[in-house]
Amino acid sequence: MKKMKTLEYFKGAVDAIIKYETSEGIYIEEEKEFEYNVFERGTNGWAVELKCIESYKEPNFKGDWQQPADDDIPVHHVQVIYFTYDSSISKIIKEIIGELHTISNLSTPQLVF
Repeated sequence: MKKMKTLEYFKGAVDAIIKYETSEGIYIEEEKEFEYNVFERGTNGWAVELKCIESYKEPNFKGDWQQPADDDIPVHHVQVIYFTYDSSISKIIKEIIGELHTISNLSTPQLVF
């Protein structure tokens, strides 16, 4: 019987893929505040959530003479990629790199009116 890979194994793989790709070729601006999370999904699956700031909305409270305006509200770009524990590492790499390119190609976050 083939031993199933664990969530920890895939967390390590995702960390390595993202660290390598963002240091060696795919540039993601700091202003996008890119982050990701690897989590279990059911008994035979796991997922990667990749998230960054896509733009900003104006705050509800724009300020008055007593108090300054609230901070602009970030609008997030969120992509969740689902895998099974028997997904091939090449498929995982391809999917994650594709989403990193998507995030990289987004414009620098700006205020949207």
